Amino acid sequence: MRVEAIARVYQPVALPTARRPPRSDVAIFATALLLILFASVVDVFNVLDRGDGTRYLILTVPMAAVVLTRLRRPSFLIRQPRTGDVVVVLLFLYGLGGSLYGATILGTTSTGRPVFLPLVLGFTPLLLLDWPSDAEVDRIFRWLSWISTTYVVFNFVVNLNVIGGLAEYRQFRNASFAFVATALGCAVIRRRWATLALLLVLVAGIFATYPSATSVLMLMGTGLTLFLTGRRATGLRVFVVVSTVVVSGAFLAVNFVSAINLASRYFDLVNKAHTESGRFELWTDGLAKFETSPIFGQAFTDNIVAIRNRDQASIPYHNDFILFLAEGGIVGLGLLVSWIAYVEARLLRRHREYRAAGMRPQADLTRAILILLNGFFLAMAFNPVLSGITRSTAVFGLSAVALTLGSPRAAREGNQHAFNGGYAAPSI
Repeated sequence: MRVEAIARVYQPVALPTARRPPRSDVAIFATALLLILFASVVDVFNVLDRGDGTRYLILTVPMAAVVLTRLRRPSFLIRQPRTGDVVVVLLFLYGLGGSLYGATILGTTSTGRPVFLPLVLGFTPLLLLDWPSDAEVDRIFRWLSWISTTYVVFNFVVNLNVIGGLAEYRQFRNASFAFVATALGCAVIRRRWATLALLLVLVAGIFATYPSATSVLMLMGTGLTLFLTGRRATGLRVFVVVSTVVVSGAFLAVNFVSAINLASRYFDLVNKAHTESGRFELWTDGLAKFETSPIFGQAFTDNIVAIRNRDQASIPYHNDFILFLAEGGIVGLGLLVSWIAYVEARLLRRHREYRAAGMRPQADLTRAILILLNGFFLAMAFNPVLSGITRSTAVFGLSAVALTLGSPRAAREGNQHAFNGGYAAPSI
């Protein structure tokens, strides 16, 4: 009896297992968004961007994720709106309203819907209420790096015509070269030098078969972004570099002829077909349309394409800034540039704050998304980036993710995350 009593005393007791915290709103949204980005980078035939009205269905994937997060804990609570949120709302209403009016009333065929429908993703920072954990943020970073690396491999395969019949589609990949920049940037951020060396070999092969000037600018932009987000980066460094870039860009914009001559010399150097005259013609048409209505443009009710003289083909302006100037006037371009400036300033500041607070996963992901966004912003000056719905989804969706990674101040106070049915602070 005594032995049985001792056995009962020392019998192991099953301890309650720790409840795994639910996935955060941001993690669910980011997963759905990354699924769309993966589909876009393996879409070598560019089906998602060249389809009919069904292409807009891809937006239902990330938006369904947002709806799911709200249904988990129904409420009318949203985050405190900021200046950037107001700009997004105004740009969305102005651009999409004009596009719908043009499509339904004026019979416009090439509307701005691919540009403005993805702007709905810009509202998601108001709706994603709890912050992601460090593990979730690190997972998003790794998935973004893997997707970008996949793009490099597919771009290499397409450009070298490893699979017959795919080389004809490489001209549509130029506007998405930002994924190449992101793959390289992620390797540098995590100090994966062997991966970086392999990526550089693939990029060299891509450039050898398609020496795009846009790709050179994006790689330079990647270097600048890494420089601006380095360990010793300060606000002064950011101010000096950004001021230099803005002044240089303004000088080239004012001196169109000098910029065209510079591009011509580059094409001669790399033995590439000259495209500067065709782009110059399209840009001139856009500026002429702007002069007819400089304040509001066409309010985005008109076609977002121009007519090429040599074959009367309807093609994009190959410059999103001129597109916004021609179709939206000073108001349209001002809203776009204001949103870009807001995102750049906020993410650069957040990166410094994350690094100071010891939030390495958040700092790394913010840095990687900055590289991707800057690549797209540079490409917008020479390519129809936003008119491809997968690219505009990447721009507005990933900027939303970067703006919802948590508060460095709350992290320093020991209240970084808000799980167990609670919400994070409504303002980020």
